[in-house]
Amino acid sequence: MHRISIDVPGAAHEVTVGFHLANLAAQALRRLAASRPIMVVSDSVGAGRHIDPLIEALKSAGVSAAVHLVPAGEAAKELGVLSTIYGALADDGIDREGVLVSLGGGCVGDVAGFAAATWMRGIRHVQMPTTLLAMVDSSIGGKTAINLPAGKNLVGAVHQPVAIFSDLEYLETLADAEFRSGLAEITKVALVADRSFVDWLSVNLVALLGRDKPAMLEAVRRAVAIKAGVVSRDPHETGERAILNYGHTVGHALERAAGFGRLRHGEAVAWGMEVAGRLSLSSGAGTPEAVRTQHALLQRAGLLANRPEVTRADLWQALRHDKKSQAGALRFVLLREIGRADYGCEVDPNLVWDTLAKVLSL
Repeated sequence: MHRISIDVPGAAHEVTVGFHLANLAAQALRRLAASRPIMVVSDSVGAGRHIDPLIEALKSAGVSAAVHLVPAGEAAKELGVLSTIYGALADDGIDREGVLVSLGGGCVGDVAGFAAATWMRGIRHVQMPTTLLAMVDSSIGGKTAINLPAGKNLVGAVHQPVAIFSDLEYLETLADAEFRSGLAEITKVALVADRSFVDWLSVNLVALLGRDKPAMLEAVRRAVAIKAGVVSRDPHETGERAILNYGHTVGHALERAAGFGRLRHGEAVAWGMEVAGRLSLSSGAGTPEAVRTQHALLQRAGLLANRPEVTRADLWQALRHDKKSQAGALRFVLLREIGRADYGCEVDPNLVWDTLAKVLSL
């Protein structure tokens, strides 16, 4: 088991990474001394597989809990679903001393975290991610959001959790496609911040795909440690944290253009990384070695098997609403070399569209 500190000023907390963490999480929740029953928000997948052991652990620790279910996947990140969480919090009398626990993948954490950020102007939030992608990415950093028809994550808040418990036992029943989706974010953080981690992935990817426990523990630990360090230094994404958006400008646009929920986030990010890698090289910012290494890792992980089916018009419309745009111009994170990236890069639009056409066959 590993404990990794996230030293955000005024909101320092820990990520616990290990196996069989339900009892440890229950004890931590008991110490939070919620004024009312804690609210556990989950979806049908998380509740079906993981809710009973958590509720039993909470009972053993003397903690009462209410459970509220939301739809699975991107369907959870809608205004109507958020409203049902508010209703459940009101019905159970959750006040400003309350605690909300999100048990599920990134979508559950996003909508439940936004509810925690805004209910009574902010209550405590504990993240218990159940997918690889959520463990290494969305549960860390306090970003919460819901989607709008105009774009992904357009309404949200930064609200740091008080604790994160990443129980790798949950990954044993995760669908292969979901597990591979998480590998996109692991590959991303390695490429933009740690060459030695890229080398480790190149050697250990087969073991990781086979869900070897020591390999999973090491990969999650290293990915979490990288993001924790970046978030601690730049909690509000005013600078360095933007490197974690590598592949996300096009990735988020692909999700919207394809229709939310039709393309897994990790798959979209993988193709977004392919575009960003090519842009890095063709704009003179990157190296052939970095682009080759990235492509090999993503391909070996099975993340480039199916090219997203989107139209040029839909993709353009989605890109227009990217949150990272400035004065109407798209901004990209470009891969300078393995382990180093530049953020806020403006690229010639003609080069962008030429690259999109080649990579995505538009």
